[in-house]
Amino acid sequence: MDIKPFQFFLPTNVSFGVGVTRSIGELCAHKRVMVVTTGLKRSGILNRIIREAGTPADLLVFDEIEPNPTCESVDRGGYLARINEIEVVIALGGGSALDAAKAVACLRDEREEIVGASAGIRSYLLGERAFARRSTQLIAIPTTSGTGSEVTNVAVFSDPVNHYKKSMVSPWFWNDYAFVDPELTVTVPEKHTAATGLDALVHAIESFWAVSSTPFSEPIALEAVKLIMDHLLRAYHNPEDIGARTKVSLGSMMAGIAFSQTRTTILHALSYPLTVDFHLEHGFACSVLLKPMLQTNAPLIPKKVARLLDYLEAPSLERLLQRIEELMVSVDAPVHLKALGVQEKDLEGIADQTLRSPLTKLNPKAFTLEELIAWLKENR
Repeated sequence: MDIKPFQFFLPTNVSFGVGVTRSIGELCAHKRVMVVTTGLKRSGILNRIIREAGTPADLLVFDEIEPNPTCESVDRGGYLARINEIEVVIALGGGSALDAAKAVACLRDEREEIVGASAGIRSYLLGERAFARRSTQLIAIPTTSGTGSEVTNVAVFSDPVNHYKKSMVSPWFWNDYAFVDPELTVTVPEKHTAATGLDALVHAIESFWAVSSTPFSEPIALEAVKLIMDHLLRAYHNPEDIGARTKVSLGSMMAGIAFSQTRTTILHALSYPLTVDFHLEHGFACSVLLKPMLQTNAPLIPKKVARLLDYLEAPSLERLLQRIEELMVSVDAPVHLKALGVQEKDLEGIADQTLRSPLTKLNPKAFTLEELIAWLKENR
């Protein structure tokens, strides 16, 4: 087999396992610390992390991050980090908190005053500016098993004013440290366990089938698929099963490592209009078309499909597709666009927004606008 040249880069120092967050104190001692989070106060996780942070010189909690973080909240976090001269940013929560913290840490270190209609993170998101530095230390502590943001240099932001959702890649978005403690996921509600777990599954499968995959990323993606397929349902029905939670957390992180090298493909591009226009949870928006897209891509990647079936011990593609649908139904995830209220008149707009994303170019099957509209009609 010919092996084309490839690169692999992961600068994040990762600690994985129950209780690993206890060592964050040595990174925070006598420094000005900001925790970027969502609504975690009730769960007790925020207080636990604050205790484990030890004796920072100062500690600020910024908990204004919403699901699908907006440019406005990210800009406010960056401003607060800058005026408070924050030295360490801790991202605590799901993908929204982790993504937002990346931008907050970078905005904290920007010295120029940013003005204009696309001020703040918008100017970076639209490619008008690029981050050139980050001296603020960035620590990620995920509390869900799904996004893999702790081990990627990707973040996704929403702009409700201009009505779009967009991903952004920066070499300064790599976390310096990631502490992945499966114990922090046991309080995640059923619906979020399902949505984040399916997001991780899609990360892994898209990374595996991506035209950008490598001999190094593919085995990582395969193992991530297996871990999530084998253990997500157990974690969903038995949230305090730390064994299942650990396997899903590991699968999620491995999926993140895999797609950090390859990027995702058309399913994530499709998810953006579904989350913005139909307010669907990100993981469900990514997975709702997983089964038909795998079926569509399969004839173009026969060797990869054979490896996938062999690794998952599936006797046929049809049985694997059935297993995927059974898993999604078992965790109460949507399996058809019709269930989301998507009508035929919406499909052209969804297809148009999807094809604007460069992620679509990484999918084995290349679509024209007309082909994607027809495909969406067939699989609605």
